[in-house]
This record gives sequence, structure tokens and C-alpha cells, in this order.
Amino acid sequence: LTAVIVKNGIRTEHPLKVGDTFIVHKGTAHRLISKRGGVVVEVAIGSTFNEEDIVRLEDDHGRTIT
Repeated sequence: LTAVIVKNGIRTEHPLKVGDTFIVHKGTAHRLISKRGGVVVEVAIGSTFNEEDIVRLEDDHGRTIT
């Protein structure tokens, strides 16, 4: 599994293994990719949560691009 982060126009890849944690800060474009599958648990921290603020830049799974 690889976490892909784009920050200030610069793309970086971060290999992940079972049990790793990875923090993505609010407003940071990010994507998780895997050639072998995997399970990801996403946790949001804060007092308010709004799924409607998600902006999809790319999607390989047929979900609507916003």
C-alpha cells in the first residue's frame, strides 16, 4: 500500500505496511493506492464532520468526480 500526497504541487509517495499510521492534514490532496488490495481505517479528528466537503480529483472506482 502506498500513500500518495500532493502538497504545493509536489507529489511524494510513502510506502505503508500493516499497522502503519499516516496523518493527512486538512486540505491536503491525497490518495491511497495498492496493487494487492488492503484495508484502510480512516479516522477524522475534531468536533464537526462533513462528508459533503470531499473533493474527488481522480477516481478509479466509478465514483463521481467533483
